Amino acid sequence: MGPGFYIHPKSITASLGETVVFSCAARGASHYNITWLKDGTPLTNTSAKMIQGNTQQSSELHIISVSETDIGKYSCLAAIGSLMVLSREAELSLKGKKIVKQG
Repeated sequence: MGPGFYIHPKSITASLGETVVFSCAARGASHYNITWLKDGTPLTNTSAKMIQGNTQQSSELHIISVSETDIGKYSCLAAIGSLMVLSREAELSLKGKKIVKQG
């Protein structure tokens, strides 16, 4: 079986100040390096609001005290060597707020 995700992050609608958790898990290799992306850009652990927890094939992203700046699309990128696989996107939205797309 080829590499791929068997658990994709799921979209969440949260309230301001709530803590949310996105999860993903990949198969097809013994150890992936999993990186979380927000709107296609890799997240770093520089934010005290976001905690990434990784095992060999799975990862969780905890967003503590959701704010409007956290709204967006989140996905996982699993990499091993030059092989990379992207999960489906999950959207984080706020209760009562509509996302306005520009462009």
